[in-house]
Amino acid sequence: MTHYSTCNFREAYRRPLLLQPADGSGPAEALLKAPYDQFPQSVGRDGTVLYTEINPKTSRDMLMLSPDGKTTPLRITPANEGEARFWPGTFSGSGSAKGWIAYASDESGRREVYVQSYPGAANRIPVTREGGSQPRWSRDGKELFYVTGGARWSPSISIRTVPSERRAGFLIGPPSS
Repeated sequence: MTHYSTCNFREAYRRPLLLQPADGSGPAEALLKAPYDQFPQSVGRDGTVLYTEINPKTSRDMLMLSPDGKTTPLRITPANEGEARFWPGTFSGSGSAKGWIAYASDESGRREVYVQSYPGAANRIPVTREGGSQPRWSRDGKELFYVTGGARWSPSISIRTVPSERRAGFLIGPPSS
């Protein structure tokens, strides 16, 4: 049975991560109970959930919940991180997870897109330098799409793509509209 991860918007004060059968055959069950709001961002093929947690001391942080229920911090900083997405090739058929996570952060003073190696954060690469948000990988993982512009929903927003190749590292080409 296929499941999906969501959060509960009915609880005004706390939003836990939930798992529910996609066909609606069962109720939503809490994946994680924590004192802060959590929002799912991306789910890997093995069931690993990337999520954002709003912590009053550290702002919006990126964490990971493994299928066995173990929580691992990915980015805990005073900046707002989120909009995280696994690179499509992160979970191979070999059972090992190795690849990339794209996300947005305002650590530079404005929202920018970054790519970080996974697991671990040995390589963290800024993708944008003039603002960017909402990163999304192409299905084949060869491009990373993101939104640029002054206001999130204004007509001046443009979708940019960055060609990417995975060899010894992550290569970034010039953005194109």
